[in-house]
Amino acid sequence: MEYYAIQVKTGSEEKYINLFKIKHPHAEIGLHFLQRRMPIRKGGKVQHQLAPIFPGYIFIETTDKLPQTLYWALRRTEGFFRFLKSNQDVQPLSGHDLEIVCHFLKSGSIAEKSKVYFDEQDRIVVQEGPLK
Repeated sequence: MEYYAIQVKTGSEEKYINLFKIKHPHAEIGLHFLQRRMPIRKGGKVQHQLAPIFPGYIFIETTDKLPQTLYWALRRTEGFFRFLKSNQDVQPLSGHDLEIVCHFLKSGSIAEKSKVYFDEQDRIVVQEGPLK
């Protein structure tokens, strides 16, 4: 698997993904907008809201190198700003960047709260969630 990152208009990440899927329903890629579920207290009531982990960035999952047709399809979708590293030098994620993205993706595009407990020596043990 190869992962690429694109920058889109902040706050319009889901709109970009929906537009791309409508225009290119047969594209064999995964588009991931990483979010976290957060409890927000407002007016004495707790509501769970989704907040972006990387605002303005969408991660593209492909089976191999990014084809030119897909490159242009992504660029021509409304809201696109640029590929990372640059539009002239599109590189798949590697090293620490790839590790971070894969860490969040292994539990899905939405990160839930971590479940933790204290063991006998009063150490924190993570049972599940993004901290694991």
